[in-house]
Amino acid sequence: MGYPNISRRFNHFRISFGKGGKERGDYIIYVNGRQVTDQDIFKILATEIISEDAISFLSFLWEIGEREDIKDEERVFKRIDASTFNAKIKTSLYVIWHRLIIDDINYPPPKFNGRKRALGQAYILFAKKYNLKLPNDVKSIPEEVYLLGFPKGIEEKVGTRGWPEIYELYRKFVDVRK
Repeated sequence: MGYPNISRRFNHFRISFGKGGKERGDYIIYVNGRQVTDQDIFKILATEIISEDAISFLSFLWEIGEREDIKDEERVFKRIDASTFNAKIKTSLYVIWHRLIIDDINYPPPKFNGRKRALGQAYILFAKKYNLKLPNDVKSIPEEVYLLGFPKGIEEKVGTRGWPEIYELYRKFVDVRK
């Protein structure tokens, strides 16, 4: 299994892929020829999404996040493209969806948390920003940490065992809104 041999576009944002180096099937995401990092995406989410959009964004991300396989790529792309989000947010959603797949490849469940961590990070970002429910140990994490997606070298972090609880809070948050 190699990286996706596709190129997608949301207005002037062109998304392409390259070979990753961690595990078999790993791949790298590029936007306009530049490799995208988790920090890039979290910065966009923190600055571009206002409170009225946060709930619909979280619900939309959960919906597409449940489609776990690259074989669903075209359907996910079309669903994102048809949404009312602006091109920057659509690009971010598409990149996050691919990050979920990459996390499942590089950190496969059940030994690791795979996509639960990435979904949990998005939930934490908006939970902290808009006062949604969080576990007590996560409430004390400073804004700089969750804005950057828990970068290496930061002391405050959520341990491997904490992500399923955050993932479950996210699931309950979305279920209540259905």
